[in-house]
Amino acid sequence: MLPPGLAWQRLLLLQDVLDEQPELARALHRLSLYDQLAMTLELLLDSPEPAEALPANVIPFRRPPRR
Repeated sequence: MLPPGLAWQRLLLLQDVLDEQPELARALHRLSLYDQLAMTLELLLDSPEPAEALPANVIPFRRPPRR
């Protein structure tokens, strides 16, 4: 899991790239919302640095059981 600060930095970098390359922004805009989210998550999770361990007071997200 990425620390929030690093995730925000990566999202800002992505926004800078889209601002500088309008053809890329148009291509991304034509993707479905699901594909945009999948691409964003893939970019965020593709980290060369090891992920930091969560602090002891943070509970990781767990999906609720299906009914």
